[in-house]
Amino acid sequence: MDRESAILLKGFVNYHEMTCVDDECSLKIYKKYHMNKSVQSGGNREGGISQQKLLNNESNSLLLNFTKKLLEKSIRRFPKFTLLKITYSNFLLD
Repeated sequence: MDRESAILLKGFVNYHEMTCVDDECSLKIYKKYHMNKSVQSGGNREGGISQQKLLNNESNSLLLNFTKKLLEKSIRRFPKFTLLKITYSNFLLD
């Protein structure tokens, strides 16, 4: 991930955290888990490259899960919006 994408992603997550009212939001749960994990490890950087790869994989799966839940919630809210259903179908195919 390039620097600009990382900054945009971090901004999105921070904005969402401030505005989301759902306590069971996957982004909030992930952030709490990640913060607890880094506190427990004491910020230890052993195996930095493998930890970074693991973090990137976790972040990617988190974003995919978040996108899926967002699309599902949107379809429940707007059940007659066909383009949203098509977008969700394409998302599931990828």
